[in-house]
Amino acid sequence: MAPAGPGADAAADAAVAAAAAAAAAAAAAAAAAKDASAVAGRTARGADPFAAVHFLVALVALAPGRAAGGGTAAAAAAAAAEAAADAAADALAATLVVRVAPKGVDCVAACAAPDAVGGGAAAAAVGGDAAAGGGGLACAPAAFRLVNNCPALRAHFDCHACEVAAAGTAGRDMPCWVLPTAPVGHPRGYCMVHPGGGSACDARYEHTRRLCPCVRGGTSGVGVSVGTNE
Repeated sequence: MAPAGPGADAAADAAVAAAAAAAAAAAAAAAAAKDASAVAGRTARGADPFAAVHFLVALVALAPGRAAGGGTAAAAAAAAAEAAADAAADALAATLVVRVAPKGVDCVAACAAPDAVGGGAAAAAVGGDAAAGGGGLACAPAAFRLVNNCPALRAHFDCHACEVAAAGTAGRDMPCWVLPTAPVGHPRGYCMVHPGGGSACDARYEHTRRLCPCVRGGTSGVGVSVGTNE
C-alpha cells in the first residue's frame, strides 16, 4: 500500500480537530446542565442568595444547543413540506392546462368554462398543446407553483414589468396581471407573482386577470395553495 501523502495527513488532522471540538461542546453543554440542576437545588433550599441569577446564567449557557437543535428540526420539516409540494405539482404537470381568467373571474369558473370564460381567447395549454376547449377542467391548487412565476405570466400577458409582491400586499388572486385601467395606486400593467403560500382557486379581483392552473377531471379546490417565486 502506498504511503499517505500530505493531503491525507491534513484531512486526518482536521477530522481529529473537529472531533475534539464536538467533544468540548458536548462537555460544555453537560456542565451547563449540571450547573443548572445544582443551582435549582440551592434555590429550592434557600442556600444561595444569588441562586436566581446563577440559574438564569446556566439556562443561557444551555440555550444555543437547544436553539440549534430546534432550528435543525424546523428546517428539516420545511424541506420535507417543500419536497412534497414539488412532487404534487410534478404529478400534475403532464396534464396541466393554463387558462387566463377575465377580470373579476376566479379560477374555478375559468377552468370549468366550456371554452374558457370570455369567448375562448384566453385558453392556452402548456407544452405546445392546442388551446383547451370543452369542459371537464378543474382548478388544481397544488399546480399554482407551476404558473406562479414571471416566465409563465409573460407567456400569457403583455407585462409592463414582473415582480414578486411584498408579503403584506400579496393578493390570493396572484399570479395575475394588473389591468392598465386599474385605479391610481395599483401597479398598472404589472404581472405579479405571489411570494408563496397564498394563491387560491376561488380568489378574484376586479382589477386583475388571473393565470389559472387547470387539470382534466376532478373537482376544483378552493383552499390555499403553495406558490413559488421567480
